Amino acid sequence: MERPAAKVRETKPPNCPNTPDSLVLYTPEHMEHSHRLPKDWANIPKGTPTHSEPDTDTSRSESPVSKRLIPRSITVNCVDSSTNTQRKYKLDDIVEGDKTESILVEDWDCIILTGARHRSWKHLYGVSKDVLCASSPVFGNMKDALVKCYIPLSTDTGTIEYKSCYLISLVINDSWKDLELIFRIMHFTTFSHDLDIDFGTLRRVARICSAFSWQTALRSWSHLWLQKYEHKALLPEYEGWLEISNIFGTAKEVEKLVELLANECSEVQQDKVTRYASGRHYTVSTEHWPANLRDTEGPMGGLAHQKSV
Repeated sequence: MERPAAKVRETKPPNCPNTPDSLVLYTPEHMEHSHRLPKDWANIPKGTPTHSEPDTDTSRSESPVSKRLIPRSITVNCVDSSTNTQRKYKLDDIVEGDKTESILVEDWDCIILTGARHRSWKHLYGVSKDVLCASSPVFGNMKDALVKCYIPLSTDTGTIEYKSCYLISLVINDSWKDLELIFRIMHFTTFSHDLDIDFGTLRRVARICSAFSWQTALRSWSHLWLQKYEHKALLPEYEGWLEISNIFGTAKEVEKLVELLANECSEVQQDKVTRYASGRHYTVSTEHWPANLRDTEGPMGGLAHQKSV
């Protein structure tokens, strides 16, 4: 089978006159890695082995980029659900540290950072800015405020290349894999097993969608997930259906579940209820339930009101 052609792009940043002219080769197999190509064949060192010969000479190394060419600080848009602010961070906070990296698209131009409220990020996602901004009003409204930065990225050969991109940090406490699943769906890079997620994953994905208004972007997928679990909604340990159905906008089994919980739950409190079913007691957290059910003092009276009817 004929291999797809590699894409060659210039990546020389502006205002860097001392950076040698170079090209970066992106191969389909290694989208997240870059390799320098010489400007012309005269720049290839003598004795460079052919593709069939192993390179045993470890004495040659590329000259690092001058430190004065590296920016001192980077602008990061920080998104905490409904808020969006811009902050300056030291470059080391961005490019250093042990981060889990997920590259979702070949031509990524936006880095999403998660794992901490301000610094010491743990996870990095390479995504498309246009796809991200089209995915929800949260990001669509900040499109014009994003600031493009040039950051140095290390290559497999130990050299440094500049990459032009936007940087956004998300205040989020859920699993990095759940956010990666959402980004895969947005960028059409999903796997067959993504249709068969467990109930806990569905709850976490729903919370992320609620925080960043991604319900519409995931509508076709959430419809399939809801179909999978709606017949289990009345069973113990699936009380989270109240939260999920509220986020994704379905009324299926909700009324039945509320009536059932009103009959089977005791010790109704602000943050939890005790459910007795199948000869066992279950402590059920109500932290993420809809407000009208969670608030026992509210106009709906929550489950306490349901029990008194």
